[in-house]
Amino acid sequence: MKKMILGLMAILLLISPILSLSRSHTVQAAAMNFSVETILPDNQQDKDQSYFDLKVAPSQKQTLTLQLYNDTNKDVTVISNVHTAVTNLNGVVEYGGSKSQPDQSIPAKMEDILKLQEKEVVVPKQGTAQVRLDLTMPEQSFDGILVGGISLQEKEKNEANEETDSEGLSIENLYAYNVAVVLQETDIAIDPNLKMTEVEPAQINARNVINATLVNPEARFLNQLSVDTKITKKGEKEALYKSSKKGMQMAPNSTFAYPTALDGKEFEPGIYTMDLTAKSSGKTWHFTQDFEIKRDVAKAYNDQDVTVESDHTWLYFLIGGLILLVLILMLIWWIRRKMKKKEAEHNQLKAELEALKETKQD
Repeated sequence: MKKMILGLMAILLLISPILSLSRSHTVQAAAMNFSVETILPDNQQDKDQSYFDLKVAPSQKQTLTLQLYNDTNKDVTVISNVHTAVTNLNGVVEYGGSKSQPDQSIPAKMEDILKLQEKEVVVPKQGTAQVRLDLTMPEQSFDGILVGGISLQEKEKNEANEETDSEGLSIENLYAYNVAVVLQETDIAIDPNLKMTEVEPAQINARNVINATLVNPEARFLNQLSVDTKITKKGEKEALYKSSKKGMQMAPNSTFAYPTALDGKEFEPGIYTMDLTAKSSGKTWHFTQDFEIKRDVAKAYNDQDVTVESDHTWLYFLIGGLILLVLILMLIWWIRRKMKKKEAEHNQLKAELEALKETKQD
């Protein structure tokens, strides 16, 4: 029981740096009606860890087992899934599934080599059950590590778990246990590497950003990754947008789009230059790449950005011009009216003088 408690603490509190959680998949013990213990096999490398850290060989086959416990007074149905570890847009490694995809350089996807014997398992009330997975390693050997995760969710908890944030965006809260799986065949050290492939305008949560796609093509983690960006007009030195972030982590053979936020500013059509510096594991990478923001793309994103304030300058000028025109017309009318009045008075006075003169002559 002590071993089980320690294992659960490691899973829930994420003591190990291997086990991390995404923003959308939060492990909360209070919301779960079951608990999990990993049954560590003989080829477990680190016996003090609660995740699977296995030394394997090409074409090796074995079965991995998770013990489920249900201390409630009703049966619990648990749904399990296997995922390859990826990196999300926050620079966090996810083990429980994500929209992100692994890089094509990956030796093998975890979903292809680790298969669930049963996707759904019923854990009886006040009882236990097991989740078993068949591991079949690829024939071709590889250096480095393969990393993935086994996610376990209560079936009933998958329904009606949506909230809405302050801006009306839907947030799905999925409560799950995510157990990491790390597979290693050799002890050959892999040098860290990083690439930048694509730079393009995009949006995150209806906010304008410029994404720089970073690729970790090696079968190793990039830990304590820091990224600094500077975006300028092509050929100019003045930074229009900047970004800096530290303490990120990239999964082996993964990609992620690092965003530089525009902070409420509109996209302006034109050609720009991305200047990006990244550091991890004692190495530094520097990338520069030109990219274009097209007029139609800029307009489409600007119309959708909830933080962009509409520019009504033209309307203000139009209203001001109309008011000025009205004032000028009123002034002209007043001057002409006054001139006509003076002219009428002058004519009247002239007529009176002439009449008076004629009277004196008579």
